[in-house]
Amino acid sequence: MNSSKQVSEMNDFEKLHIYPQYAWHSEAFIVGNKEALIHLRDALNEAINKGLSKTIFFAADGEGYDVHVLEESRTERWNELREPYTYEHALDKREDAKGPWDLLKEKKTPA
Repeated sequence: MNSSKQVSEMNDFEKLHIYPQYAWHSEAFIVGNKEALIHLRDALNEAINKGLSKTIFFAADGEGYDVHVLEESRTERWNELREPYTYEHALDKREDAKGPWDLLKEKKTPA
């Protein structure tokens, strides 16, 4: 169990939870404290201006994780991208579908 000091320190983190769509037409959610949402806005602006950004956020349990924001305007890339659904019946089964990590690698590798 967390002590009150640990809970107080955790309240200082930029807490952000990203809940993806589980299937077609379902909702996605982004929940964050004000500081995290401002940080996310800044990451979005950086990706719009530079093509990508990377930042760290924390889940409510204090575990940190990286968030990569990628700008992608090429229609052919969107046709290749793996669908983001998490529910078994909605998973993208294409063997050649690209994940966001593939786009990140492309953007980080000089042409």
